[in-house]
Amino acid sequence: MLSSILYNTPMTLVIIASIWGIMCFRQLPPSLRALVLLLCFDAIMESTGSLLQYFKRPNLFLFPIVIVGEAGLMLLLYTRALQSAWLQRVAPWIVGFLTAYALLDTLLVPGTVRFRPSLQVMSDLLSLYLGGMYFRKQLNELQVARLERDPLFWISAGLVLTSLGNLLISLFSNYLLLNYSQQFNIYIWRIHTVFVGLLYTCYCIALWLRPAKALTAEETLETSRSTW
Repeated sequence: MLSSILYNTPMTLVIIASIWGIMCFRQLPPSLRALVLLLCFDAIMESTGSLLQYFKRPNLFLFPIVIVGEAGLMLLLYTRALQSAWLQRVAPWIVGFLTAYALLDTLLVPGTVRFRPSLQVMSDLLSLYLGGMYFRKQLNELQVARLERDPLFWISAGLVLTSLGNLLISLFSNYLLLNYSQQFNIYIWRIHTVFVGLLYTCYCIALWLRPAKALTAEETLETSRSTW
């Protein structure tokens, strides 16, 4: 019973968040509209994967599609939120590289039942970098009066925490599969499910919040002095 609830929680969260995002899409800033697109994409992929599993069909062929799609939409989100010209220039190259790598990896090792940890590691490193860009921008510019009221803070915090956990699981996934029991591997992937649920929870909080007020020049100076 508990395992079933744990397994279905991320899918439930992402479906609820995507419906909520669609309902308030017009009132959202461009960055959060990109988040809604990401949530809708994840909801479709989660539902498709669960449906295939229910009918006992392989669903790992969806994995590279999810990685490339999430990367593209996440880059769109951060390009809009951070207004970074450099990120806007390199984003198509990053998506192109991930697409080419996924296709090459699939062609070299055909089949629909193999987990590809290298692609997941690339995705986690990209998420860590994007989250790190946000936190570095806040440390350097101090533009947000209250971080907890900034939707991008919750998105970035969720990405960083989830990516750190998933990165360890991805790096050691094949080793654990070969050297430890099936039950132990099930426990490890339940932890992965918890991380995914945490990320979707942060996305829900980001949609619920209004964008935080930017600090004025005087407020920024005062904040800087208070930290000396």
